[in-house]
Amino acid sequence: LGHQQMHWSISLFHGDPIMNGIENSAALMAHPARIIKGIPLISSKIISLDVPGALISAVKPSDDGSGDIIVRIWETRGSRTRGTATLTGLLKAQQCNALEDPGTQLKISDNGTIAIELRPFEIRTLRITRE
Repeated sequence: LGHQQMHWSISLFHGDPIMNGIENSAALMAHPARIIKGIPLISSKIISLDVPGALISAVKPSDDGSGDIIVRIWETRGSRTRGTATLTGLLKAQQCNALEDPGTQLKISDNGTIAIELRPFEIRTLRITRE
């Protein structure tokens, strides 16, 4: 009953669509980026993720007002995965809990990457300190 709306998309992929980004395309279509309460304080370009079967679900300022950035990453396929996240203009990264409490320090390589390993359907929260 009532008004309904559907969105369709045709995407062409070379090879296996799962391995070549169909999940990311579908997630962006189903959940487009949105800005809540005005001008964004953080650019989504500060982090790029190269972890097959994982997506970034949030990039936001920390709740404690410290200026740290919180990034939430989740595994989407129900299997273990690993890869890297590249950080732009950031000094330190820590793994933290969902309440954003500081946790284990992560090693950032000279080219700004950190190793990411996720269990099936795991949600990982990172706390990142800017330069």
